[in-house]
Amino acid sequence: ALVAVVSSGSGEAREKALARETARVKALGILWNLCLYHENIEYLVCCNGMLVVLAALQASLRGSKSFQKSLTLLMVSGRNISAAHALVEAGGVDVISPLLDVGGVDGIKAAIILSFLLGNDESKGTHLSLLESKPQLGDLLESIFNNTVNGLGGDGYEFGNFDLVVIVAAIASMAV
Repeated sequence: ALVAVVSSGSGEAREKALARETARVKALGILWNLCLYHENIEYLVCCNGMLVVLAALQASLRGSKSFQKSLTLLMVSGRNISAAHALVEAGGVDVISPLLDVGGVDGIKAAIILSFLLGNDESKGTHLSLLESKPQLGDLLESIFNNTVNGLGGDGYEFGNFDLVVIVAAIASMAV
């Protein structure tokens, strides 16, 4: 893990770990810029970019910039059906599901990502319905939606503002 190398490794090992993290953050930033336009997500899917983002999430230390960027990128791009299918096929459900129990913003982002990946999957019987397995998820998404619509966030609020399109898409994908 990056922290172990940075705190106890040699100077050269620390520099290499920090260089990898910096390069990963820059690459994810470029992919983020591509995904700012929803129609561009198809390019990311065509070149296996969703696999790259998922791999970056797995390789990153939780809480690091690259972890946060990967999670956010998966949340924004996951509303694209092609991207969601690519993530499911790559094992994204198994990678992201444990984050539901983490809580905080990471848990919220994981819930949104999984709603895109599994929200329409109930009829296939492959996975339990998200609303069945995590009954608090509907209330959580409703709270995020209300906070976003009302411009609430910061001190005194458990959830910050999210992109309204992403929140609505997450709720809609679960309304099967």
